[in-house]
Amino acid sequence: MHRPRLTERRSTASPFGRRAARSRPLRNRPCSVVASPLEAKLCAGQEVALVGAGNSAGQAVVYLATQVRKVWLLVRGPSLAPKMWRYLVDRIAGLPNVEVLTQTSITGLEGRSGMLGSIRWQGQSGKEMHRPVRHLFLFIGADPNTDWLAGSGVALDPKGFVLTGKEADGASRPLETSVPACLRSAMSDPVP
Repeated sequence: MHRPRLTERRSTASPFGRRAARSRPLRNRPCSVVASPLEAKLCAGQEVALVGAGNSAGQAVVYLATQVRKVWLLVRGPSLAPKMWRYLVDRIAGLPNVEVLTQTSITGLEGRSGMLGSIRWQGQSGKEMHRPVRHLFLFIGADPNTDWLAGSGVALDPKGFVLTGKEADGASRPLETSVPACLRSAMSDPVP
C-alpha cells in the first residue's frame, strides 16, 4: 500500500500552514496524512486537529471521532459542502465531539524535541485560539502518484488521476478504468 508523504513543499505550499510550517524544530514531524488504526490508537482519548474539507478529511473525521475525545476540523473555506459528499457533511454535523471551524487558518505550532505540544489557529472573528493538541492530521490535497501506470493502458486525466466509467472510454462501469476489469480505488480519485 502506498502511503502519501508529507514534505516541506506540501506543507509550506498550503495556505493553511505557511507561517506554521516555518517553525523549524517542528517542521514535518508532528503531522499525519493518514488516519489509520495505528494513528487512532496513538491519540485515543485526546484532542486532535484535522485540516481539510474534502472527502478524505471527512472520512478521517468520522473515524477519529470514534477514538478520540475531541476533533477540531479546521476548514479554510466557508463550509464543507463544496468539496465533501453530503452524507459526510451530515454525519460530521451529528458528531458531538467534533467542532467544525470554517474560515480558519493555523497560525502556529508549538512543542519540544520535534513533538507537537499545542496548536494556534485564527478564525473569521480574528480571535486566535490556542489548544493543547498533540496530533495534527493534514488532508490538504493529493498528488496522484500514478506514474507507474505509464504504458499500462489505464487512462489518466491531465493531472494524472485515474479516469473511470464514461470518462475513461465511454463504456466502462462506474469504477472501471479504461482497462476492462481494472477498478480504481478511492486513493486515486480526482480532486474536485
